[in-house]
Order: sequence, then C-alpha cells, then structure tokens
Amino acid sequence: KVSRNPSKTWIMNQGSLTSQRHLFDLPDSKGGLIYLNGAARSPMMKHVLAVGTKALGQQLKPWTMKNEAENRTKELFAKLIDSKTSDIAITPCTSHAISLIAHNAMKTGKVSGVMDAVLVLQNQMSSNVLPWQHLCKSTGAELLVAPAPSKPGKSWTDSVLSLDWKKVKIVAMPPVLWTDGSVLDMEIIAEKCTKNNAWLVVDGTQALGAMPLSVSKLKIDFLCASVHKWLHGPYGACLLYANPKLVDKMVGFDHHERNRIGSEGDKDLPFLCGSSNAENGYEMRYRPGALRLQAGGRPNPVLLPMVAEGLAQVMEWGVERVASMLRIMTSKIQAGAAAMGYLIPPQPSAPHIIGLRVPKSWNCKAIDCVEFLDEHKIMVSERLGVIRISPSVYNTDKEVESLLVHLRKFSLQHVRP
Repeated sequence: KVSRNPSKTWIMNQGSLTSQRHLFDLPDSKGGLIYLNGAARSPMMKHVLAVGTKALGQQLKPWTMKNEAENRTKELFAKLIDSKTSDIAITPCTSHAISLIAHNAMKTGKVSGVMDAVLVLQNQMSSNVLPWQHLCKSTGAELLVAPAPSKPGKSWTDSVLSLDWKKVKIVAMPPVLWTDGSVLDMEIIAEKCTKNNAWLVVDGTQALGAMPLSVSKLKIDFLCASVHKWLHGPYGACLLYANPKLVDKMVGFDHHERNRIGSEGDKDLPFLCGSSNAENGYEMRYRPGALRLQAGGRPNPVLLPMVAEGLAQVMEWGVERVASMLRIMTSKIQAGAAAMGYLIPPQPSAPHIIGLRVPKSWNCKAIDCVEFLDEHKIMVSERLGVIRISPSVYNTDKEVESLLVHLRKFSLQHVRP
C-alpha cells in the first residue's frame, strides 16, 4: 500500500515547497533519465496508482464498489478554482468540453451569424479552436485570430486587446500558451469580456495545478482542464466549470437519466404514459447545475478515485507553493539559456513552462536540440519550433544544472566563431 504522508509530502521553509520526487517512481537522475516534460503529461504518483489499482480490483466484487469519488472530485476541483460543487461537470476530454460549449453557443443564439465573432489566439491548442472553427463555419460567424506578438515589448494580451471587439461574442483562450509558456493577463481580458458581454471560455489544462486561477474573481463563464498534466491524474477525464447563470439554458451532448430530475441517489426513472405523446417516456427535466452537461454513463469507478487523489495532493501542496518552486527552476533555465544565446519568448512567462528558440545563425532547428537532449536522457518537447521545457514538483536543482550543461554543449556545437 502506498499513501500520502502529510508530514513528508511538503516541507515549509518560509512558505516554500521542496522536491516531491519521493511520491513518484522516477529513475535516479545520476546517469538516468531527467524528465522535464510535465506539460506533455505527468508521471503518475505512486499513491494515485495504488488508488486506481484498488478501484480496479473492486470490480472482482462489484457489490463493494461505491460512487463516492464523483462528489469528492467535484468538491476538490471547485475548491481549487473557487467555485461551487454544483457548477462542476465531468467530461472525457478538453475537446469534448469545448465542443459542448460551442454547441450550446449556437443553440442558445449566442453565436448565430455573420455579425458575430469568436476570438482565439494564433497557435492556440487545437482542442480550444477546432470546435469554434466548426461553429463559425456552421453559422457564418468570424473566427477572429489574435496574432503572435512580433514587436519588442508587446505581449499576447496586447495582441488580444488591439483587435476590434465589436462582433466578439466569445473569447476562447488559455491563461498559458502551450508552446512556450507565455501568459496572458486574464484579469484584463476578463474585464474586457464583461464590458462587451462576451463569454470567456478558458482551457486551463496547462495552468491549473501550477498557477492560481479563480473563476469567481475573473468572472470566467466556462473553464475546463484535462487532469493528466498539472493536476497529476490519469488520462480520460476533463473537469468542466459552467457559470450557473448560463447553464440553465444549456443542454448536454448525450441524453441520459443520471442528470434528470428524480434520478438522485442512483434511482431508476419511471417510464411515464400520459394522455398525449408529449407526455410519454422518461422525465426530461434536468437536475440543477452543471450536471446537465456531464457525459452519460456511470462515473468511471476506476478513473475518478485517481482523479480525486491527484487533486487532493495538489491541494495539499498548495498551488502557490508549486508555482513558487517551479518559478525558481524556470527562471534559472531562462537566465542560463539566454546567456548562451538562446532566444526567450516575450515576457511575462508561466512559472512552470519556458520556451527557447535557436537563433537563425546557428543553422539548426529546435527539434535538433530536443533530439540532442534526448540522446543524453533529458526529456523535453518541441512545439511549433520551440524547445519547451516544463519542470514539475518531482524535479531537482541538480537536474536543472544538468540541463543547462547540455544546452551549453549543444550551443557550442552550433555557434559560429
């Protein structure tokens, strides 16, 4: 049995968090693999795996299975983002959650034609773009794209605010760009959305768990996050927040009884026979809250206990402490790489993701550097011409130092004398 030990999972030193490597089954970094790729996926914690193994084993005796993890998951996620449990729904993935919102944007008339626009970022993660492309194609609305900042001193936020917002009905974007860790000022953007009566739809997958984010403070309308990155959960789950002022006019993708009035406590709905065809069948009215948006079928009895356990660990660490710990690492990487000649993205940047570019004069590409690091057992990613480095709570200062040593070796092979 592997479990969390509150006395060992974090160490307070003026509010700081130290490496949590003991919770993971990672190889020794001395001559072993160095994993700096948390933005791709998190290695599973040992106690999360243990919870999943126990849950899977209960299927040998299905009468022992309980449905407690659904409420616990929603309670923890609601606390993380500063909302209410009733505002949370469980979906299978980010693209499903965003597609669900886009579907309702058309159904409710929020986006209906050529006089409307949906605002996204250039190079934004496709899960929060493709559903809006489909919506715009279906309605004739405009997909308005904020271009990547190209002038010195300009940020993504500047790019977003410089556009003409007259037609904007929905702003769909992340707090953190997935390619290089550039952050947006969500407070300013949220204020602009409120002023223009535009829905703010946030994909928080690359932020939640490593950066504080409050839906009540920012007045976010919809927020979703897949759990397998910074929330340290398994694949196959995405948590969705929906503004309670909007959700009553929305419908789910699939029709099932578990979100209908009368199904509380896992009760079976009676089949009704009325005096007209309209009254025949099962209860159609939804139960209150975001549950109406939840995907059908029983809540997964294996995945959800693992999701809840990962969330509980994140809450125990404290998101502010995680962000502070990772900021020290990425700041050191950024300063060291810049001194070697690597190009740094426009500030500001996220505490947990740093993107590097190689100068044109080096006559090589970002993927060449990523492959070089991989040959030396240092795992990072290449994303759209960027070397994306994303340390997490399991990394150490020595691993950062090793990364910088190998970044220097690569640069010396390509810098022209």
